[in-house]
Amino acid sequence: MRNPSLQHQKLVLALIEHFKLRLGYTILNASHNGYIEPDQHGRHEPDIVAKDSKGVLHLAEAKVGDTIFSEEAKEQFLDFSNRVMTGTNIPVIFDIVVYKEDEPALINRLNQLGLGNLIGNRIMIWTL
Repeated sequence: MRNPSLQHQKLVLALIEHFKLRLGYTILNASHNGYIEPDQHGRHEPDIVAKDSKGVLHLAEAKVGDTIFSEEAKEQFLDFSNRVMTGTNIPVIFDIVVYKEDEPALINRLNQLGLGNLIGNRIMIWTL
């Protein structure tokens, strides 16, 4: 696992469970015990790669506190929010999970990066 922080792993597991149990997604890879680590998509590996019932790919990333403003997070936000599925050119959905208190910072950061208009469309924000 790339990021063994307990707070981070709690977010990853919560999103895996939400995807599987509530949304019926298939988890292809995840940075969590019992799963095969995701491959790189752009410059980084996401925390979760899943597929929804329509076959649309989802890349998911968990962020805790100040990691939202890191250079790595910036690259991930830019890379993962602009992917398309090979062959179909269907936009890949980028899911980001944060603790509720970090949601305003995340929205602010996405707006700073020019990605605010993608929230609710290509970028889905989940909170715990």
